[in-house]
Amino acid sequence: MSKIIVLDKLISNKIAAGEVVERPASVIKELVENSIDAQSTAIAIEIVDGGITYMRVADNGVGMDEDDAKTAFLRHATSKLKSEEDLYAIASLGFRGEALASIAAVSKVSLKTHTDSAEYGTAVSISGGIMESVLPCGCPTGTTIEVKDLFYNVPARLKFLKAARTEASYIIDYVARMILARPDISFKLTSNGKVIYHSRGDSNLKNAIYSVHGAEFMPHLKEVSYNDGAISITGYVGTEHISRSTRQHQSVFVNGRYIRSALISQAVSEAYDTRIMAGRFPFFVLSVKIDYSEVDVNVHPNKMEVRFRDEHRVSAAVTEAAKHALGASQVPLYFVEQPSTPETKFIADESETEAPQDIEAANISEDTQQKLKSIHEFIYGKAEPSPIIPESNTAEVFLSDSVEKAEENDLPPVFFSPKMQESKYEPVQLSFGIEPFDVLGCAFNSFWFFTQNDTVFIVDQHAAHERMLYEGLMKGTLASDTQLLLVPLVVTLTAHEYRLYSENADIFKELGFVIEEFGTMTVRITAVPNVFDKAQDESFFRDALEALAKSSSLTMKSAKRDAIISASCKSAVKSGSPLPKEFIESLLEEYKTNETPLTCPHGRPVMVAITKKSLYKMFKRIV
Repeated sequence: MSKIIVLDKLISNKIAAGEVVERPASVIKELVENSIDAQSTAIAIEIVDGGITYMRVADNGVGMDEDDAKTAFLRHATSKLKSEEDLYAIASLGFRGEALASIAAVSKVSLKTHTDSAEYGTAVSISGGIMESVLPCGCPTGTTIEVKDLFYNVPARLKFLKAARTEASYIIDYVARMILARPDISFKLTSNGKVIYHSRGDSNLKNAIYSVHGAEFMPHLKEVSYNDGAISITGYVGTEHISRSTRQHQSVFVNGRYIRSALISQAVSEAYDTRIMAGRFPFFVLSVKIDYSEVDVNVHPNKMEVRFRDEHRVSAAVTEAAKHALGASQVPLYFVEQPSTPETKFIADESETEAPQDIEAANISEDTQQKLKSIHEFIYGKAEPSPIIPESNTAEVFLSDSVEKAEENDLPPVFFSPKMQESKYEPVQLSFGIEPFDVLGCAFNSFWFFTQNDTVFIVDQHAAHERMLYEGLMKGTLASDTQLLLVPLVVTLTAHEYRLYSENADIFKELGFVIEEFGTMTVRITAVPNVFDKAQDESFFRDALEALAKSSSLTMKSAKRDAIISASCKSAVKSGSPLPKEFIESLLEEYKTNETPLTCPHGRPVMVAITKKSLYKMFKRIV
């Protein structure tokens, strides 16, 4: 008897569904793509419990007649491919003919559809892949599909779904991308009865970006317009002011299809050159138009990955397009029309933010000296806390790199010439004893020189202060509590940020935040951590979100540690900021007596040392 059998159709359909239907967001994606291919100008999406129990997609497209409505649920049934040649020049979003069959195999589906030419519509009901009824019905032109109880007959798949709020965030993120991809289509998304998005469909990409990302990004957009005859690129890139630590604010569409492309992301980043710090990623919304035969979208069933015939040409075109946009002058923003629905957001005439004022470094005012003294007294418990001196916005360049940038990127600045670094007399990081020391002076308002016994030490003032602040808070000698806000902070999050917050609400509570839900993807912060006698603001909250985005396995302990490191770095005195000699002397006394590690929390050296013997050898006084 043969051991090899042909699987039952229902079993094979369930297996095939695993490639197409990963979670509720996969269902929404497939149904919305069908609606777009059906020439819809308005698409309404409704979900309940993150789509796990209920999803509905309704459009005003061309609809289907009765025969097509029944055939649509057969595997590999499609109206978008007629011959093998069509497979090499796919113009539609859907084409594989697997989506409806896969969805119907693992859920309960009902469809209502109507064409303009038909006298009445058609209603189809399918459960677990079995067609239960096909009946005439009354309905408007277009197609409405309801999906209930996803994975009800595949419990092994059901248990791998995340919480309803998390699953909803995946759908919200996808719909946001489609609003950006097709600003000519009106999208309305409702979750548990609340309207999340309702775009106008007025073909204005700026309006679409504003409705998804909010006002913060609008003054920093640069328009992209590129066409070399073979590749057309349009959209917007953001200035370095709205760069982020993840790629979540990057959207790219190829021939109207939302895709994920490391190639295009890297190509855009190259256009920024040195504008953006290491570890930061630019904001962009780009639409790439290319001949259909030059791109292969049949790479994976989810159709999120594509291959270009000439990757180098595409990459070069994207880089050139972004470079040209970044070099162009800022375009004023004007939205002359007012929204017709309360759910849609618009702005008018956003202006550039005022340029920051540099802090003088030539002389230290009495007020500055008092603030610095207060810092010192606060750290070592000799007086009541006072505000920390504000961080300077001046970025001075020291030797081969900017120390300011080095601090923000957690990279060691270059203290000595390459020739000296290659020398066997290169300064090394050493500990120093309890003997008296003599502070000689400061270079560049950043590095302090002092001697002890037969050794010259060079101290990085920012790293030294940062380490002391970190140690104080970790050991509990510095105050860290929660401070109520007179005026609560209302923060609007992206779908990705909202998911991160929702899944890690306990971490934010532990850090000292008091946060409550406040509308759609919006939270209200009523209390914030009070670190180093400084109430942490919205940026501290977003820093914590970015830390969560970088590490999927972040624990409560590590999240708190990362937050303290961030606060320590921001609160420490900066390189380039003049300090009184007494401040450094007191700081060094603490390092002597407390055996504090001689690295900052990021691992950079607090001080380096050159022995007397090494100096003598450098100057050939001894051999």
